[in-house]
Amino acid sequence: MTGVSIDEHGLTYVFICLEKYWSGCWFPWLFLFGCVIGRIFYKKKTGRIFWGYLVTLCLTVYNPLIVNLVLSVLKFNMEYYRFFWLLPVVPALAYYLVTISYLPKWTGVKVIVACTGAVLIMILGNPMDTVAVDYKFIDNPYKVPDDLEEVCAAIHQYSSKENPRVVLDLELNLYARQYDPSLRMVLSRNAVLYRSGSTSLSVDTKSDSYKRQKILMDILYYHVNFDITRFRTALMETKTDFFVVPIEYEFNDFLVESGCVECERTRERILYHFDWAAELKKEEKKNEEQAEERVVDSDVVPMEEQPVQ
Repeated sequence: MTGVSIDEHGLTYVFICLEKYWSGCWFPWLFLFGCVIGRIFYKKKTGRIFWGYLVTLCLTVYNPLIVNLVLSVLKFNMEYYRFFWLLPVVPALAYYLVTISYLPKWTGVKVIVACTGAVLIMILGNPMDTVAVDYKFIDNPYKVPDDLEEVCAAIHQYSSKENPRVVLDLELNLYARQYDPSLRMVLSRNAVLYRSGSTSLSVDTKSDSYKRQKILMDILYYHVNFDITRFRTALMETKTDFFVVPIEYEFNDFLVESGCVECERTRERILYHFDWAAELKKEEKKNEEQAEERVVDSDVVPMEEQPVQ
């Protein structure tokens, strides 16, 4: 969990993580209430199945003693919160709401109970504005930004490679990994999140891989540290075939000067192609010519000056 350290909090680590993960949502309390009601009024085994989940998890991955012992050895406290997904809170709420709704004998009362439960779930859950900002409904069946479809189609249209290496803008970078697995992301997920300010990730900032990625992110994402030589070198070393910038990107001249060629424009983005193999050959040829010139210059013996008569 971001900002939560097991070394700092010790045995309270689990409870702090739970509180931080649910962020004021009342679903866990509704889950416990449903378990109690189901245990009292619904005697069938199916009504008690979630108790088995709850007890098992409390004895294992929610047990502070076990968690402190295991995490201190395996060192994955940043990923620990994923164990919270094992608790079937949402399926249990749906199950117990249906169960409680069928307890009254009269149909009218059943409807009132069901509606009341549904309203409580909507009110006591996480509000949409705490989950997403400027939320937009997606029209395509893949539930990804609409522009991503056009960008991926354009990349495959212009690329002769089965798995082109691509740099996408911040919004599309994470979506593209799931939407089109044939694309190879030049910027790793951890590098992108770390550069954006995340403190919950372990990244080797001294590695050559991260340094190359940082050069690309600085220029394409944060518009700083413009250096054509470093930028071109990073593109060639990462073997970047394409990269995508927002259509309002203000430094297109820099990209063109770096050897990038505009291929396509969608409604919101510009697709650039960088022929890193050809550019690498140019650089090698240029270096060879410069080396030959230095050799020729070193072979020239300066004439001895004649003494003045």
